[in-house]
Amino acid sequence: MSARAGCGVAGRCGAVLAALVALFAAGCGTPGQDESGGPGFAFLVATADGFATSHGLRYTIGGARGMTPVGPSNRTDTFHGTPYLISRAALIADDAALMIHAERVADGSGASNYDELPPADWPDAAFRSEGPTCMEVPASEVEGESDLEWLRAGGFDPAGVLEVQQYFAATPDHNDEIVVTLMARVAGCDDAAAGAAALEALRGRVSIVAGPGATPAPR
Repeated sequence: MSARAGCGVAGRCGAVLAALVALFAAGCGTPGQDESGGPGFAFLVATADGFATSHGLRYTIGGARGMTPVGPSNRTDTFHGTPYLISRAALIADDAALMIHAERVADGSGASNYDELPPADWPDAAFRSEGPTCMEVPASEVEGESDLEWLRAGGFDPAGVLEVQQYFAATPDHNDEIVVTLMARVAGCDDAAAGAAALEALRGRVSIVAGPGATPAPR
């Protein structure tokens, strides 16, 4: 799941902490219902080489060189009392993964508000990001966290040392959102330049493009 800078601001809980599990909001939500067959909604659909979103933020994700599409699947979860409808998918390789969440605030309360985060220059000007972080993820932290277990089952083991960056975009009413999570395996966290290069290489392997019918996110 997505991460936020602390649990006191609008949106779901999470922070860039010492484990990737924190980025996916572990411990902040109630146990989710994972229904890959579809619980009555689908905000991501498979394309020839990736995925396309189908809610208020229309994007295509694909063109990945040497990466395998996994998903999409659909689930529900609750974060700080707010229910979410969640579609997720990923592009994976041995050394990296891009995970995409297309989500809707189920009660229409506008909880997906990322306006306090700094603007990002990727994938496009609609997105915001807190920047990259490096973390070592123990194998034990993967157990019991829906997204991390899902990535591992799809072929990318999130345990180990990863350079990670998340990008957030939401509709003006803050009810539909997209979260893009980049994860690149690195040798260690003591070489910031190597981490930055790994993320840049991953960004260069994929294409995320706004499509017709998209609702621009506010700046």
